[in-house]
Amino acid sequence: MSSSGITKCLPQSKVDGYFNTWHIFWVGIPATVTEHFVSAELSSFWRRHLIWSKPAGKLLREALTQRFASTTVFLSLILGTEIRVLFSPSTPADNVRNALKNEESHTLEYWTGIGLCLSIFFSIAALVANFTAWGIYTVIGNENLKLIARSSIGLYGAQLPNILVVGVIYLFYTWVALFWWIIMPIGPAVILSVGGILLIVHIVSTYSALARIIMDTGAMSSKRVLDQELEDDMTPQELAEELLKRTREARVNSVPVNLKYREINKQYIANAISRSKRTNESEEFGVGGGLSIDEIADVDLAD
Repeated sequence: MSSSGITKCLPQSKVDGYFNTWHIFWVGIPATVTEHFVSAELSSFWRRHLIWSKPAGKLLREALTQRFASTTVFLSLILGTEIRVLFSPSTPADNVRNALKNEESHTLEYWTGIGLCLSIFFSIAALVANFTAWGIYTVIGNENLKLIARSSIGLYGAQLPNILVVGVIYLFYTWVALFWWIIMPIGPAVILSVGGILLIVHIVSTYSALARIIMDTGAMSSKRVLDQELEDDMTPQELAEELLKRTREARVNSVPVNLKYREINKQYIANAISRSKRTNESEEFGVGGGLSIDEIADVDLAD
């Protein structure tokens, strides 16, 4: 991944003034061609940054479970829509069901039905994977959550729902586009299909670019990327160019994800221990023992 990030890095000459124009696909910021079609926020690389950037189990749990919750809602809506379309009494849906029943593989209706059925299958699989992952990661103790999540099987378990969600999204668009070809003239169907693909690529490219900037600059951590005074003096365009410069530097001088956040995590632990000692010293009643590091989840690394 790091090597691909270097090869796809913008030349220094193109960094200055990059945001003077509007970019449809933000070429040069996403690290790979794949990230123009699959958001970097859904990649395992994003998960690794998320897991290693959170020094406390409580913080990591909140980040993981929040995503599991939103994914469950999204997949439920998608699955409900797909089932309603499959069993709809409308004429196009009747034609699709008849084509499937009669095995009319030479018709567009047949392949529309195949795409719809595959989409339902992937939606159910993604729901099962996401709901199971949610349940498993919820019961892991704060002290052990980082250990489990940072292991290869823990990372894959957290990433599997995202892999299936990508399939769900593209299969959903595929059968919807095929329905356009069934119910509309060729001209409008082509315009909608191509326009939809371009819009999806634009959306994915935009958020892949933003996700890459977040990962490469270390913005997931609680440590400031820019000094407060410098940040306050810059315009939005200047801030974007400064972030892009730091993104390029990070790709040229890439370091493993665990090393990237090591010093930040050490600082978090030191601040947590200091906060725990101050809390114990100020206690008027003996409670027995201080706070654990994972119980102190609001340490400000800027202090």
